[in-house]
Amino acid sequence: MNDASRKSNEDPKRRGWFGRAFVALAPSATRADLGRIAAIWLATTAVLACFAYGVTAVFPESDAQMWHVTKRKLLDVWVRWDSARYLDIAQRGYRIYEDGADNTRSFPLYPCLIAALMPFHRYQQAMAQGISLAAFFLLLCVLFDVAAKRHGKAVAHRAVFYMCIFPSALYFRAVYAESLFTLLVLLSYRAFVNDRYARCAVYGALAAMARPPGIMLLPAFGVTLLWEIVRGQKRFSPAMCWIATITVGLAAVMLLQWQATGDALTFVHSAARAESPRSLSWPGASIVADATHMATTWDFRTGRIAVNLLFDDIAAVLAIVLAIPLFRRYGCLAGCLPVSLILPPLMSGQTVGMIRYILPAFYYVIFLAEVGERRFWFHTLWVYASSLLLAFYTICFACWYWTA
Repeated sequence: MNDASRKSNEDPKRRGWFGRAFVALAPSATRADLGRIAAIWLATTAVLACFAYGVTAVFPESDAQMWHVTKRKLLDVWVRWDSARYLDIAQRGYRIYEDGADNTRSFPLYPCLIAALMPFHRYQQAMAQGISLAAFFLLLCVLFDVAAKRHGKAVAHRAVFYMCIFPSALYFRAVYAESLFTLLVLLSYRAFVNDRYARCAVYGALAAMARPPGIMLLPAFGVTLLWEIVRGQKRFSPAMCWIATITVGLAAVMLLQWQATGDALTFVHSAARAESPRSLSWPGASIVADATHMATTWDFRTGRIAVNLLFDDIAAVLAIVLAIPLFRRYGCLAGCLPVSLILPPLMSGQTVGMIRYILPAFYYVIFLAEVGERRFWFHTLWVYASSLLLAFYTICFACWYWTA
């Protein structure tokens, strides 16, 4: 193919509306790049789906198992734990049950999207997973664009692969809001670095409606702006004030819950009443609480240890330590954004869910990809370690054992 024909194939004006949409989503990606992203997304998702289906025939389900949405196990293995609340909100809205339990800990954007696209309750589980998978593919495209512009396409492709096999990447394929939330975080981040503050605020407000950590985009962006203005890297502009409207997303959640339950902070009170309470405390309190729990209740001789809790603590410590090289290597925002997103579990009673909170902190994956691009031994080690942990968490999730 000569240069003229290659340029014509890459010309956005010669593409259909579908192609132009992907050009807008990932301007730095060619057709070959998008094809490679799609191949990685499809291959890893198919392998993980087959693995999750297979382990249910080998490993017993936990006694905590209470319900199954569908008899089609290939779909059912991806509906666990918090998935019930999302589907319940999509079907009936926020409510408090007769026994005092409620579904208010889950934020409304994901279930509202499910209900809007599929009004028939029977098929909402399939639609929910379809939304997760579609959002997962779109976030991979945006991740590629973000990484390619700053670190090159080789690192970007590796970052896409690392994101697909990340230890907790199973939540991108499940009936959870992780893929939608991470997509919105990436879009908000990209708009911010391009100085499109109004667009950044819109995506940030939607992220705040998808998951509780979404509101933490505001301090990350605010601290970054202050840092850059003080250092003379940027001059103050009134457009920067748009960032404050990220709070509109959380305000919308509070309004919806107030209308349904009469309490605008139901999601906070519900978390405090849960079996694993998540009351707010000082940063790092959860790690100290977990260490105390390990020292007083675990019996290593008989194997009575909570492995998931241990992995969450290790992930929390590594996330805090890695934030320092992110700040020094990539700048203030790359260091502040991951710390802001993982701060909520660090300030709760336990580090429960840390493996999920790390997922939207995409610069960890970019950092690993950059190291893996330079050192093949690290790439090999990370692929093996990450794949094994992903398999472990998938087994736990599919068989109703507690993961996050």
